[in-house]
Amino acid sequence: MMLDIIPQIKACSLEYMKANVDKTAAFKKIFNHPTDYRGHVVQFESTVKFLYEHAEHLKDANGTEYTLARGHLTSSYQMITFLSVDPLPPGLKLGDGVLLTGVFIQRFAYVNRKTPGVELTWTPLIVAKCLEPITIKEEPPLNTAWIIGYIFFALMAVGLFLMYSTKISSRNARNNIFRRMRIERGGKDRIFPGPK
Repeated sequence: MMLDIIPQIKACSLEYMKANVDKTAAFKKIFNHPTDYRGHVVQFESTVKFLYEHAEHLKDANGTEYTLARGHLTSSYQMITFLSVDPLPPGLKLGDGVLLTGVFIQRFAYVNRKTPGVELTWTPLIVAKCLEPITIKEEPPLNTAWIIGYIFFALMAVGLFLMYSTKISSRNARNNIFRRMRIERGGKDRIFPGPK
């Protein structure tokens, strides 16, 4: 399928691909239901995670050789594997933001070297026309002031509740006629079941 799609992606314009993006093709959907989205044009704002030094050399059914740039991107912390039919933008480096517009082919597995040992990582494989450099808006840092405020008011509420319950229990203890009689008899208050 990929060898049939590459000539078509090379022949069409980026504007045409952008006009035909499947807006329903979110990462989770194409990953969990690949057969429903195979061959669909998808688009992701991504961050460059890894670029291979050597491009992928493939031949189509007619024997024409294609050189594809390849690498990995992250989109909302999800890993995507890409092949680009056009060369990568000059000066593209790890951490740069890119707009990936391409055709979803299949789920793809690669060996991820994790210490210790190795792990198989599954990603969507997308053949792109090109990667367009963009500026990805950084999410503002999490504002912890409201969390601290909630904790402060919760502690205040617990403190007030404890003060109120202590006040009520001491008032109840003062109004207890049996306690007063015991104090008058023994001369002091005692905590039940303390010594007599």
